[in-house]
Amino acid sequence: MFHQEVYSLTVPEDTPTDATLLTLSAEDRDWSPENTHLDYAIIQGNEERRFSLEVRLVQVENQWRNVGKLVLCNPLDRETTESYVLTVSVADRGIPPLNSSAVVMVTVADCNDNAPVFSSTEYHTQVRENSAVGTHLVQVTAQDPDLGPNGSVEV
Repeated sequence: MFHQEVYSLTVPEDTPTDATLLTLSAEDRDWSPENTHLDYAIIQGNEERRFSLEVRLVQVENQWRNVGKLVLCNPLDRETTESYVLTVSVADRGIPPLNSSAVVMVTVADCNDNAPVFSSTEYHTQVRENSAVGTHLVQVTAQDPDLGPNGSVEV
């Protein structure tokens, strides 16, 4: 069984691929030599194949255990997908195999990765020769899909 039913983490969208985002561990209470190995898998929510679960053998408190490392396989983009809800499972190799599942909620944190874009590529106006200094000539607008200060635009 997993140690938690729900895991929540926030990952910056500029996190490099191959980064380990989370280490999942589970315990098999009916331990025997036949079912000491635990297999971890993502069973739902990974349709874009952004993540993988790699099984690693690590030493914890003088014991060797299999853990599942949640690894980023493909780049994140908060402007495309703000969050992921993954269902992960762990199963032993007993006969019959026993398993449990948990939910991993991944929130993608925004980075300043988008340049502002003007609403038009060209602006045209006419100016009278006798216009006063400070006369309003044209209004331009721009947008930036980033959040908060990263998306604030001053023209």
